[in-house]
Order: sequence, then structure tokens, then C-alpha cells
Amino acid sequence: MYQWEKQRTSLATVPGRVLRVERSIADVQVSLPGLAPESACAYVCAYHDGTGIRVAVVLHLLQSDQLAFYMNIDGPLDSEAAGKVLGDGLYFAESLGFTLGDLDFRRLPKDEQEELWSSLAFFMVKGQARKVAAAPTPPAPVAPPAPAAASRRAGTADGSPAAARARAAAGLDAVGERKGSAT
Repeated sequence: MYQWEKQRTSLATVPGRVLRVERSIADVQVSLPGLAPESACAYVCAYHDGTGIRVAVVLHLLQSDQLAFYMNIDGPLDSEAAGKVLGDGLYFAESLGFTLGDLDFRRLPKDEQEELWSSLAFFMVKGQARKVAAAPTPPAPVAPPAPAAASRRAGTADGSPAAARARAAAGLDAVGERKGSAT
């Protein structure tokens, strides 16, 4: 479950702690409480905050250049729990009408990670990089969380892009079997 943290203005982290970033492939008209309806793009980001993994769904309202940060309410999570919460975040964004694509952030070279991270809306303030204090050296690499494999729509796996990404990230084939396993 996610909650809008109205006071939050950025994700206070550095590229080395980012585990996964997904971005909407098209803008969608949204209406948030207390704000006029407008076009937005969405991001789902999983990152290590020093005590565990946090997942954020960020809506960037394009005309007003406002950001709405929906954070997982369970606080920092372990890898297994983060996988389910990441799946919930993808489902939340998709329920608003967004279709998301994985930016393969962890596979980029470090310099490209830094360039991409500094260009993302949730790291920007009116076109200028947000000031984020340098974080201590991150702990040993943590495997990116895999989204939950089953779709919440019908309670079973489906052929949606999110379900396919979730199965692939979890190392499962199209029917939910571990890839390469003998049955």
C-alpha cells in the first residue's frame, strides 16, 4: 500500500543505491486531491535507504511541474517483501492508466547511471538538479526486487506486460516455472 507524502520533494538517494526504475511510456491525465487535473508521467523506483529497500511511485505533473511521491507505507523492507511491494507499486501506477517500461538502471555503466539519475524529474527542481547530501558508501549490492509474479486483477497470472516483466525478473517462464528447471 502507498501513501502520498505531500511534504516530500525528492528521493534523497544516490545512483549507487537505486535498484530499479520504471518510467511511463506515455503521459496520462490525472486528478489528485486538491490539485487541478493535468497530464503526468509516472515513475516506480526501488532503492536502498540504508536500513532496507523503499519503493516509491512518483507522479510528475507536467504543466505545474509538481511531484507527488507515493511511498510504501511499510517503511524499509527486505528483498523478498520489496518484490511484492514493487509489484503493488506497478499495479498502482497501471491502475491510474500508466504503462511502464523498465529503464534497466542497474545494467548501465556508473557514469550513465549518474547522468540518467540526475535527469529524472523526481531528482530535479525546476530543471535544476536537486541537492542531495552524499550518502555513505552503500552496503554490498542488493539484488533488485522482483515484482510479484501473479496479477492482482484476476488473482492469476495474465499476459499483461507487467506480469511478463514480473515473471522474467523472478526467473520464471510464461507458466510460472523456474527457467531451466526440470519438471
